[in-house]
Amino acid sequence: MNQQPNAPATSPHAQRKTKARFQLTSTLFCSLLALGLALPCLAQNAAPATGKMDFQQFSDGKSTPPTLLLKNLTKEWRRAVIDTQGENSGGFGGMRNVLFRDALADMGIGIYFTRGESVQLGKESYLIAYRIQTNYTQREMQDAITNIYGHGNRAVRQGPRKFAPDTKLTLALLNLSSMGNLSEVRPFSPQNDIMGPVDIIEASNWNLQQLGKQLIQLNSRYDAYGLDGQQIRDENTLKRMLESYFHTPRTLFVHPQTKEPYRFNRVLFGKSLARVRNAPRLVAFYEAKPGSDGKRGAVFFDGHTQRVPNAKWASVIGAAPQGLTEGELQTLSARNLQRIGQYLRRYVQRRDGNLPPMASADSARDAVVRYAGYRNRTTFVEPKTNQLYRPNPALSGKKLSDIANSSQLIAFYEPKAGADGKLGALYLDGRVARVPLSGWKRARAVKVRMKTSAQA
Repeated sequence: MNQQPNAPATSPHAQRKTKARFQLTSTLFCSLLALGLALPCLAQNAAPATGKMDFQQFSDGKSTPPTLLLKNLTKEWRRAVIDTQGENSGGFGGMRNVLFRDALADMGIGIYFTRGESVQLGKESYLIAYRIQTNYTQREMQDAITNIYGHGNRAVRQGPRKFAPDTKLTLALLNLSSMGNLSEVRPFSPQNDIMGPVDIIEASNWNLQQLGKQLIQLNSRYDAYGLDGQQIRDENTLKRMLESYFHTPRTLFVHPQTKEPYRFNRVLFGKSLARVRNAPRLVAFYEAKPGSDGKRGAVFFDGHTQRVPNAKWASVIGAAPQGLTEGELQTLSARNLQRIGQYLRRYVQRRDGNLPPMASADSARDAVVRYAGYRNRTTFVEPKTNQLYRPNPALSGKKLSDIANSSQLIAFYEPKAGADGKLGALYLDGRVARVPLSGWKRARAVKVRMKTSAQA
């Protein structure tokens, strides 16, 4: 084979290998076309009958505008999921992995539309296609992968991946010799590819359901950073928290058609799910505008979703949080103390049987929370007063197994008596009780009694 002047030297073996790879790829691709399983070579206007156009035809912008709208595609188009990275995509099997492919397709990534036309640029042939325009950041793509492979709980909407009628498609040229894998190749169909009114409502309801699940998890599993934390002041802060702890994809935060962000009910800032008694009546996230059915989709503070008629919206969104009753606050406090007892035992097990420093509420909380998980810091806060539970400083640093009267010693207690004239208290043996004020001094005055050598 003759080399061109000034061309880099290439061995005959490498040249034959490259040529054979290109011929194999081209033959395979054209075979798929002939069978009708892939992308048909259909000409448009002045394009040659073979489906190939020269650079001048391609660059005139008439046959291949830089952008299209999904709703303007016709029956000549084909839809396919294409792995442009080939065998090396993502290091996780790329688009060959069904879970990965479905999750990214739900975000509009990897979906292409084409009529099978190609253009020759130099010695390479390129498929002319259009992809769904996305603007995901590197962090958002990493979050998507983390959800799929790190947590394994990435929620993917079931059914065909449909998109809004005004979805913008961007021109893309795909090198036929290195294009990668094609899957889910089929004719374009408005019914299967474009959202209708019912599809849009269902997709929005699905988004709200996922946000509702994450709100509940944020309050129960991550209560230190939950809605009772003062750091949540606006929608952006809450969004960053959900993205940080659940790797929430951007598509969940916006309406599938209008792309308007879902609103968050501002009356819930600074509130915790555990501290309101009318959670099923309090709207959390909701659509900015009514849908085609004249209703607004909304997810309530207990996680359930509902479409509210616009005529009733003002009264629904106007519901105010109702605080817990005295009895409910005491129940919540008792639960906190029980959890502190669990964390205290965990601390002792991992610290050679020694109790934590308990000279102050801050030092006790900071020591124990390392073994409880920082997400559980609010467990150490009494719900009525929002003050830390008080520790018994006499227990500081002592070895639990050397204490003879652990069932009589209070470890943590409420900072202030309730309306019933009692204080909730956690005993060193894990028991929780409400101690009357009349017997409080006597209960707190119990001295630590260490075991004798014979008892040990």
